[in-house]
Amino acid sequence: MSKRKPNISEIGTGFRRDCNDFFMYEIVPVAHRKHKTPFIFYRKRTAVALYYLKEVLEIAKDSDVIFKAWVGEWTTDIFAFTVGEWKQWEKDTNKHNF
Repeated sequence: MSKRKPNISEIGTGFRRDCNDFFMYEIVPVAHRKHKTPFIFYRKRTAVALYYLKEVLEIAKDSDVIFKAWVGEWTTDIFAFTVGEWKQWEKDTNKHNF
């Protein structure tokens, strides 16, 4: 088994990368509370699932790809973004909720 961390294209291609609405309506309203679906990323060849954004920001590197589900009434979309993309969006929109 390879010791390197898989990149997003090796994991799958069905992930959404258009994260502006996802950040605004899914992450920001509950940024300081426990989320219903976990943030998932790889750390030292192990998948890590955390329910609090603050924990993700403390543990994950800016280049780590985070996977998060946005559950709708009829479908669920899986979004993929890096911690760096989240931090840049937060800085650009001045959404500091924690």
